[in-house]
Amino acid sequence: MQIICWGVRGSVPVPGPATCRYGGNTPCVEVCAGDTRVIVDAGTGIFPLGRRLAPNPAHYDLLLSHLHWDHIQGLPFFAPLRHAGVSLTIHVPVGCLSLLRELVFNANCHRYLAAPFGRPAADIQFETFACPAPENRVPGARWSIGEIEIGTVNLNHPGHSVGFRLSTAGRSVVYYSDTAPFDEILFGSEYLGQAPHKDTKLAGAERERLAAMRQAAIDLAAGADLLIFDSHLTRQEYPQFPHYGHSTPDHALEMAIAAQVRELVLFHHAPARSDTELAKLEEQYRSMAGAHGVALRAAREGERINL
Repeated sequence: MQIICWGVRGSVPVPGPATCRYGGNTPCVEVCAGDTRVIVDAGTGIFPLGRRLAPNPAHYDLLLSHLHWDHIQGLPFFAPLRHAGVSLTIHVPVGCLSLLRELVFNANCHRYLAAPFGRPAADIQFETFACPAPENRVPGARWSIGEIEIGTVNLNHPGHSVGFRLSTAGRSVVYYSDTAPFDEILFGSEYLGQAPHKDTKLAGAERERLAAMRQAAIDLAAGADLLIFDSHLTRQEYPQFPHYGHSTPDHALEMAIAAQVRELVLFHHAPARSDTELAKLEEQYRSMAGAHGVALRAAREGERINL
């Protein structure tokens, strides 16, 4: 199994001299096993991936964790879509299908582009999946794509987000790109305009749902070779922005230890985080993780990880 990070930033792409080491494209990860290729999320990182893949006639599978702009903004510019002989299956959480169709079929038009691409020439199919709430004690959706088995779990993020486990031949990578911790705020479909008051207490039912969600995420990630986890905020920043629905390296490491994974990859870097700042964070948390027997790295655009 090989994992390639094509986009590692959160929120907005930030190319430039301050981000050239770790990369400035938004989330896109490629997972390959034998003849099977699965793409996870379609941020701007899918653009350089598409240029490498096109125009070869082939079938591709794309998993979307959710439809926030930084996870889909590269999809209209995925070069294989403009080539006949290419087929693409987009796997999307149930309830997101109509919005996704609008993006795929209507974004490449004169209303948005001076030189529109027109309708995709590729054959595009959509598959939906559902993740029941963890308190229902029902496993998330599971299916296979070629040689890769897919497992899913709900994460704690505004508007909902889904995490994936991709496994083959005894190797596995878990992708938890967008999630808040599972202790202070339970996110649903509504967005929070500001952080809750520091004295706000969760109701007992909300605490139970968060605990169930956390356990489900740990169970899916258990024993994985690689855990790619949201670390958008620093420990110092988090108290100011708990309503953003993102985690810190501390939260990521806590989950990695609980799930007993071999290696943790810090992901969804904040757009304002420079390479210098990321390198310091990486060094700091690598030492902390090593004390618990967990390897750690910060995701770098273009990096290939072989399992």
